[in-house]
Amino acid sequence: MIAANEATLRTDLGPAAAALHVAQFGTGSGRPVVWLHGEWGTFEQVPELATSSESLAGLRLLLPHHPGWGVTEEVARLGSLGELAIAYWHALDQLDISERVLIGGHGLGAALAAEMAVAQPQRVRGLLLVNPVGMWKDKIGGADAFALLQRDVLEHILAEPGGSLSLALFPKPANPHERAMAGVRRAEVLGSASRFMFPFPDTGITHRLYRLCGSRETPVKILWGKNNGVLPVALSEHWLDALPHAELEVIEDASHMLVYEQPAVVAERIAAMVASA
Repeated sequence: MIAANEATLRTDLGPAAAALHVAQFGTGSGRPVVWLHGEWGTFEQVPELATSSESLAGLRLLLPHHPGWGVTEEVARLGSLGELAIAYWHALDQLDISERVLIGGHGLGAALAAEMAVAQPQRVRGLLLVNPVGMWKDKIGGADAFALLQRDVLEHILAEPGGSLSLALFPKPANPHERAMAGVRRAEVLGSASRFMFPFPDTGITHRLYRLCGSRETPVKILWGKNNGVLPVALSEHWLDALPHAELEVIEDASHMLVYEQPAVVAERIAAMVASA
């Protein structure tokens, strides 16, 4: 188990002021890795990748809670992923992190990681995108997370919707009160997500990635769950069009929640990118 400590930081960027809660794992002297969680609001549980793999033990792993998720109570006045990206760079400055960082993320967090990279590419050691949102093609399809009925969610985001992981991430309510609270919680996290990724899920990032596409100094790796029912694998081709130097790896036995389904794979890819950069 990797040790954890946490810090609440407040950015002071005028209208975009926000309180950001950052969990830190590993060693304070290790190379910094920023990991940005996804839109499904499962951060209340300790992230699997931070605690299940010793390959990350020598790194300084920083996991912010996005505004509106986890323990971050304040619903910040941040209306776009670009604004949130600047707030996170400010938070890293408060933590006195001046060296280049590896940034990774899942889903909405992956789109945010890309926004951080295009905002300040000179500070990025590498970029690891897991099932990133941000691009959409009607002809490819996929499922709108905001429109899915609760009963249909698991089959779209988990390779084994009836497996033990589904119960761990989304436990069955024991009574009507718990069922109602689960519904309220889902409304809260998707409401927070809608501020950053609505209309789902084209954020217009395609046109901003040009700042990275010509630079091999910022290696990019994309992981995609083969069974992703929300964002089909075919969408990865559009990320590769925008980032022609990126490397794509399709992961078997994984869907949209790849980080939780295959945490060791994600941890190993993080460690490998840090070691090679």
